[in-house]
Amino acid sequence: MSAEPAPRRAPRVTRTRTHFVPLTVAALSTSVAYVVLAFQAHVTPYFPVDVAITHYVQAHELVWLNPFIGALNALGFPPVVDIVYGAVIAVMFFTGRRWESGGVVVSAVGASGFSWLTKWLVARPRPPADLVHVQHQVPNPAFPAGHVAAFTAFCGFLCYLAWLRLDGSWRRTTLIVFLLACMLLMGLSRIQAGEHWASDVLGGYLLGVAWLSATAILYEKRVLARETG
Repeated sequence: MSAEPAPRRAPRVTRTRTHFVPLTVAALSTSVAYVVLAFQAHVTPYFPVDVAITHYVQAHELVWLNPFIGALNALGFPPVVDIVYGAVIAVMFFTGRRWESGGVVVSAVGASGFSWLTKWLVARPRPPADLVHVQHQVPNPAFPAGHVAAFTAFCGFLCYLAWLRLDGSWRRTTLIVFLLACMLLMGLSRIQAGEHWASDVLGGYLLGVAWLSATAILYEKRVLARETG
């Protein structure tokens, strides 16, 4: 007599219904902060603290981090960003995580779209080479840091999915810590390159968090609400 197959483990959705309030608070609070900072960036080319932070970061360069920071800088430009993001999304889609891959697309593309819209509305100039060291002259406006906004939304939504869908283990913790570290280093890399002010980077984080929170709310309403009945 053959043994009965072990029952399939249900997805981790036990805390799903408690997420709407904190996600909504996160989306609204970061959106308001983003709008306020965007207005300030529109009327102020840079803040004194921006110059001080860039001087400090560029004066205390960590040589051993340079290869990783350089890779993060490259990740924000085509075709590298298209290849890396596309590969992650494709793997998720073709391994049966289609709603999740769609959520990653919405999170990253939405943050990138709002970033470009804000850039042209705010029209803040890039850091000038006579104030800080600038690695590359980038022609588009500075606020917000588009690398940071898209990367925060992309990696942030992956963190959200890992926390929600994976069982608690050192692997899940390691993955989330790694993604969070990458997000923080992305901001540092944009300041070190002299291509953004710290306030541009802050704007990128605010936009990224706001949009990934909104995407997570949509995901829970569309997918998890049905799973939990």
